[in-house]
Amino acid sequence: MHITLVRYQQGFSLVESLAAVVVSAVMLSALLAMQHSLSQGMQVQRDFLLLGRFASQQVGIVAPALPEGWFVSRTRREEGACVSIQVMLVSPGGRQGELSRLHCPLAR
Repeated sequence: MHITLVRYQQGFSLVESLAAVVVSAVMLSALLAMQHSLSQGMQVQRDFLLLGRFASQQVGIVAPALPEGWFVSRTRREEGACVSIQVMLVSPGGRQGELSRLHCPLAR
C-alpha cells in the first residue's frame, strides 16, 4: 500500500508580502503627490478668481475695503468730464493684477 501525503500551501510567502508592501507604498506616495498638486492648482485658481473679483470692485467710484493681507494701489485721473480709475492689486500669495476703467457721465 502506497500513501502519498499532499501538503497544501497556505498564505503568502515573505517575498510576496514584501512586494505587496512596496507596491502599496509606491501607489500611496503617488496618490499623495497627485493630491498635493491638485490642491496647489485649486489654490492658484482661487487666488486668480479673487484677484479678478476684487479688481472689478476696486475700479468703481467708491471702492469697498479689501480683506486683510491684500494690497491695492489706486490711481484716479480726470479726463475731461470722465474719470479714469486704475488699480493694481497684490494678493497675499504675491499674485498681481491690474485693471482700469473709465467712468463718464451719461449725456442727456
